Amino acid sequence: MIKQPVVSKTETTASVDLKDLRLVPPSYAQMVRSRIIDNLDSDDSGGEGDVFVRFVITSRGELKDISIIGEKSVKDSSLRKMAFEAVRNSSPFPKLPKDILAPEIAFTCQISFIRK
Repeated sequence: MIKQPVVSKTETTASVDLKDLRLVPPSYAQMVRSRIIDNLDSDDSGGEGDVFVRFVITSRGELKDISIIGEKSVKDSSLRKMAFEAVRNSSPFPKLPKDILAPEIAFTCQISFIRK
């Protein structure tokens, strides 16, 4: 499991954890995580909780099949929207590394919002 420390924001902190990425080189997973954090605007968030986002990155770096995993995520619609938008706005991603022969890789991303 690859963990990301909490990233400071004005009002809220957020961390991104990409789970079960055994097929993906750590450098690529870190780049995906960093892009999502850079696009995460949690300054207006007053809530806290975890949002789980599932998405697919194609071999060409295109984003597809993005969704919130409802049964695992906090019910706060503003947190869900912020997490969804952070992933969507991070696209396109770099092409998958050449040693990954799959045409696409599915990611599950846990974005944790913690009030400071």
